[in-house]
Amino acid sequence: MHATYKDAKFNKKKIGDRIFAWAITLFMSIFALSFVFIFFWMFLNSLREPANYNANPLKLFDFRGTDSLFENYKEVFEYEVRKTILVNGKRQSVTINVVQMLKNSFIQMSIAVIGGLIFPPAVGYVVAKYDFKLKKIIMVTVVMTMCIPMIGTTAATLKLYDKLKIINTWWPMVLSASGGLGFGVLLYGNYFGAMPWEYVESAKLDGAGNMRAYLSIMLPQATPILLAQTIMTIIGSWNDYMTSFMYMPNMPTLAYGINGLTSYYSNAKPVAFAALFMMSAVTLMLYGCFSKTIMSSFSAGGLKG
Repeated sequence: MHATYKDAKFNKKKIGDRIFAWAITLFMSIFALSFVFIFFWMFLNSLREPANYNANPLKLFDFRGTDSLFENYKEVFEYEVRKTILVNGKRQSVTINVVQMLKNSFIQMSIAVIGGLIFPPAVGYVVAKYDFKLKKIIMVTVVMTMCIPMIGTTAATLKLYDKLKIINTWWPMVLSASGGLGFGVLLYGNYFGAMPWEYVESAKLDGAGNMRAYLSIMLPQATPILLAQTIMTIIGSWNDYMTSFMYMPNMPTLAYGINGLTSYYSNAKPVAFAALFMMSAVTLMLYGCFSKTIMSSFSAGGLKG
């Protein structure tokens, strides 16, 4: 009798868990499908004439009046940003096209990736493997920088860069990428902290110094995390228009240019949709191809939820 009661209670609990799991699965499926619908809705509307879209945004397959389905995409590539810049103390008007914006985006991504691959791993390794007086202070600083919203430091950062006279140069991006603090330090710190110190000791027996042991032994073993961080940095930099807008307005990136384009074509939404679709498609393809690598690397760093 007692066993039967326990079995019934267990089965009840099991049924409750199943219902909860199905409810969560259903909710998340609907949530995910809503994003898929919005994505395809944006793509189909990017192929339409603005007048037809304004008449009925939900009539997705109404392509009447279009000479070419990709006319709006052609207009995006013809978009230009006009800027007034100082050259030798004189104001000059310049025109920056999408190709130049794309070039600036690649330069910004390269700086962000290189800085991210050099400084956070080094700081994380030192904090994880060496004992010194400032170790706790560094960790507290890392956590504090993650707690403070970046937008809250924008005014002070802009004033600092202006005092240093590096506005409209690539130096703000270099300084930002060379911080060596934040999430990357925790990720690499956990990863290197779990690695045996015997690797370094073996390297030292063969005559290697601390730097050689780090570069030749420890860092190569963090390749999965380095790859994941590179992908995430590329995605973040690709979508980052604020850095260019605040600190390098004379060198607009593609994200900054398209942000301006969406305002310029506010009455011709399909053109803005074409620009947004191109930006988001790159991000989705990157994350879709490397999502397993990213999640497995976070797990290796001990930070998987």
